[in-house]
Amino acid sequence: MVQAAIYIRISKLKRELLDAQRQQPPCEAFAKAQGWDVAEVYVDDGRSAWKRGVRRDNFERMLSDVRAGKIQAVISWQMDRLLRRVEDASAILAIAKQYGTIIANVDGTLDLGSASGRKKFYDLAVAAEYASDLSSERLKLKHSELKLEGKFSGGVRPYGYDLEEYVYTDHTGRHIKYHLVLNAEEAAVIEAAAKAVLEGRSVTSITKEWAAGNVRSTRGRLFLYTDVKELLQSPRIAGFRSADGKLVKAEWQPIITQEMHEELREILGPPRQRGSNQGTARSYLLTGFVVCGVCGKPLRSHRSKSNKNSEPQRRYLCDPRDGGHYCVKRLAEPVEEHVVRELLGELPQKLLEATQRAPEHWESLGRLLTCPTGR
Repeated sequence: MVQAAIYIRISKLKRELLDAQRQQPPCEAFAKAQGWDVAEVYVDDGRSAWKRGVRRDNFERMLSDVRAGKIQAVISWQMDRLLRRVEDASAILAIAKQYGTIIANVDGTLDLGSASGRKKFYDLAVAAEYASDLSSERLKLKHSELKLEGKFSGGVRPYGYDLEEYVYTDHTGRHIKYHLVLNAEEAAVIEAAAKAVLEGRSVTSITKEWAAGNVRSTRGRLFLYTDVKELLQSPRIAGFRSADGKLVKAEWQPIITQEMHEELREILGPPRQRGSNQGTARSYLLTGFVVCGVCGKPLRSHRSKSNKNSEPQRRYLCDPRDGGHYCVKRLAEPVEEHVVRELLGELPQKLLEATQRAPEHWESLGRLLTCPTGR
């Protein structure tokens, strides 16, 4: 009997419509009609198939089981649940040609052994990728329009504001939308911090104060230095949105005045651009090896400036995300240099000098110092 796999993908945007309870029964009925035995149901929950770099773990595991000979047929509710990119189609076709795997959805099967079947399969992948890319472009355009209109464009509730629901009606029907309204308690915390910075206090001292007072973000975690700084730099708290490099008057009530915002920008500088890379943990030799000498918590890699005119420096920080309390913050280079000299004192001086040239060399040195167990 043919051993079949049922593949179910639940995207976040379509969770209500395409949940596992709705996808699985028709797939099982299709398998029964074909006289196939369902060996396993593979579910990727909340996984995008069109975003590059998003790994679908159970999709990959299913392909491995096909290669191992455990699965002879793959069933999905609709073909776009199985693939959304041409790369997916190529991977599945390669396996189907090598192992004779049957690819099916509840509307029927595709003969990937024929040229016409393979063409249809590729056409489905191209159509799915086009639909995903088109949807992405429309969403970006919509967000751009909302920015220019000074409206809230959705997402996680920002600190300092609550979401107020309202009904919006257009030619497509009724929709639930959200306004931002002031959260009095959180707004008071932000206003006090803004005034403190304008009076000369550092963002670091405010971050420590917030940590001691258990002030938490809307995601429920303690604020880091960068979080507090970005919050105080944000035009949102002054009642503006940034659109195409310009400030647009927003529909929500400001927490601080425009003058205060401009003064904060003078002190703290412009907000960091989203997606800018300020270094990764790979440029730190001792990540995972060093702990705080005060509280014993692991030290996290971190980049920060000693003042607004200096370059960011690599440091190790006692981070609240790991249960720390900002007890220790140490420059990375002297600590790493000391460890290297202690551990590599017997190695040729040439190797030691090579490791000290630039941070990107630390990764290869880290591999050298890793024991066989991977610790």
